[in-house]
Amino acid sequence: PKAAVAGAVGVAVAIAWRLFISRMRNAGGAGRNNAWKTVTADAKEKLAAAGFDIVAPLKLRWYNEIAPDSAKIAPGGAMGEDALVILVGNSAALWPVFCDAHNARPEIGDAENPVDTYVDIEVNRVFRGKMRRVFYAHETKPGRLVAVQRMAHVAGVAHLDERSHLSIHPTLGPWLAFRAVVVLDDARGPGDRQKPRTP
Repeated sequence: PKAAVAGAVGVAVAIAWRLFISRMRNAGGAGRNNAWKTVTADAKEKLAAAGFDIVAPLKLRWYNEIAPDSAKIAPGGAMGEDALVILVGNSAALWPVFCDAHNARPEIGDAENPVDTYVDIEVNRVFRGKMRRVFYAHETKPGRLVAVQRMAHVAGVAHLDERSHLSIHPTLGPWLAFRAVVVLDDARGPGDRQKPRTP
């Protein structure tokens, strides 16, 4: 009887361990692989202070699966297609902060394209110290073009209406703009089970 009980306990422990490992893998590797949440939360807080109130994390592969060939982003680091990507945009929340910066900072106010300059400065400030590639929505050269509306769609931010070519946010409607895409090649993005539904 003792041997039978010990055998049953051993089998139960083995099954429980396999279930635990399976859940960890299916969750995108919880724990260390959820570091993207910390990175995103930190970026959201800092970007919001600069007027960028739309910040959405996604996995590079999710975007590349729906992007046209001319706008795909090549993997460039340790995480490959699993890399963390952060889409940065804004609602009307940008304008008071931007206007203050425009009036107080000559590098912005005197720039040929003040909004683009502000986006560049602030996005790079927030991600300083992190290995990153930054793409801007206003860029159209080969290798720099990103289909930001499609990215917003797959990231669960806004529905892309193919007829009107407008991105429709659940609460903001079409009154939003996408400014930058930050690819953190050495950080793992969300697991596939954490992929948001498109609005």
